[in-house]
Amino acid sequence: MRFTKIKAISPLFASAILFVSSNAFCTCSGSSPNWTSSPDLSSLTNCVASAKSGDTISVANGSATWGGRLTVQDKSLNIIGGGAGNTIVTNGAIELINSGSRISGFTFTLQSNYHIVNYSQAWRFDHNTMSETTWGDMFYLVGSAATATEGLIDNNNITNGRVVFYGEDTSTGGMHRWAEPLDLGTNHAVYVEDNVFINQSNGCGVAVCNFIDSNLGGRIVARFNTVTNHYVEIHSIQGGGIRAARLNEVYENSFNISGVSGYIRTSLLRGGALLYFLNTFNGNWNSPGFDVDNVRTCRSGHPDGDFGNYGVCDGTGSVDGNQAGKDGYLCRDQPGASTDSSLWNGAGSAPSQLRAPWYIFKNVNGTNEIPWGYNACTDTTGVDHTDLLKEQIVSDRDIYSYIPSFSGVSGVGYGTIAGRPSTCTTGVAYWATDQGEWNSRHAGPDGQLYQCSATNTWSLYYTPYTYPHPLQSGSAGPTGPAAPTGLQATVN
Repeated sequence: MRFTKIKAISPLFASAILFVSSNAFCTCSGSSPNWTSSPDLSSLTNCVASAKSGDTISVANGSATWGGRLTVQDKSLNIIGGGAGNTIVTNGAIELINSGSRISGFTFTLQSNYHIVNYSQAWRFDHNTMSETTWGDMFYLVGSAATATEGLIDNNNITNGRVVFYGEDTSTGGMHRWAEPLDLGTNHAVYVEDNVFINQSNGCGVAVCNFIDSNLGGRIVARFNTVTNHYVEIHSIQGGGIRAARLNEVYENSFNISGVSGYIRTSLLRGGALLYFLNTFNGNWNSPGFDVDNVRTCRSGHPDGDFGNYGVCDGTGSVDGNQAGKDGYLCRDQPGASTDSSLWNGAGSAPSQLRAPWYIFKNVNGTNEIPWGYNACTDTTGVDHTDLLKEQIVSDRDIYSYIPSFSGVSGVGYGTIAGRPSTCTTGVAYWATDQGEWNSRHAGPDGQLYQCSATNTWSLYYTPYTYPHPLQSGSAGPTGPAAPTGLQATVN
């Protein structure tokens, strides 16, 4: 992804660029806790201004052209349309600022607008149909130094769009997210689950575009999605000193290729902590494995030194581990890097980092396990740095992958708990299929990951967070009833 600096967005943005035709039928009626609105932007803006946290705004069937965004700030509302295909918004989107709102039951044809979520928690976008004319950012999610952005995107049909998540804005660069505990398998993330993503555009410059894109300490969990002509992208440190993605959990998704040509990759993986497992791939990829690198090693697409104060990772930088004989290892935020030992402001000596090795297993195309491999690592002057990359990202140290005949010596094993070897080498892992109950849609155990925490010592390392996400059932965050029937409004 080409990094774009995030600009401050005024809460008055939606009203500043409001467009409603002169023959619009505008209405907001009701009182707390239940309001009704026609789908035009003016009526919804009035309802949002009048409503209190926990209220529901039921939006009538009909269509409207907004030409801007509806902003919900410092309150949590249920804004419920009449269902995708019934309540239709063209050239409009929704901005949440410090808001745990639910947005459901709309068709959004965005045409260069996109949904923005700023430092909000317990929000939900669900059961919407969303499309861009050409491929672009469907969701733009941003946290602040004080507040991580956490919420749920579920059961949407999304065409030509992706989820972009920055754990903090550029003023703090992701520092606070990297000083927080890793928190695997918790609600401290943006969850993207049960959606259908399809790319029908070459607008990103290649035939297949990323459907999740994380940076600046972002945390994304992508699970149980059906994804066509998209791949997973996870960023390392980028130009200007922007810090890497903090955590990605990617599991139980179906990835498909259909009707496209050109360069097609399965994933581009570059930084932070990662669990990538039990995904299925269908189709032919030019890069049949998971491409792994670290931009500060490869200088790929960046002039040398275009990393703020961080520089390149080659054993001479002040921000890296620089272990003897390991060419800079542990590179700041590289694949397998985890929590900073203290909060850092980006200047002076950097704090040490913990490690969180990647576990990649049971990702298959047909019957073939998808391996990981080194991405092209050539800088802008044509110099190849792959040998350096191989010193910094090492199998069975930074990345552990599936081994069918698992003995506990290396890699990741898979099977029942009874089949787990009694002996093990520190760092290897084993997915026990008959342990753990986290998927309420599946009867019986759902599996959990054990790590060899010390020689011949197995410890429970990771259990996926409750599925479906509690926000789907209304046990967290605001919820609301379906939109009323019998109301119609149209804006031309």
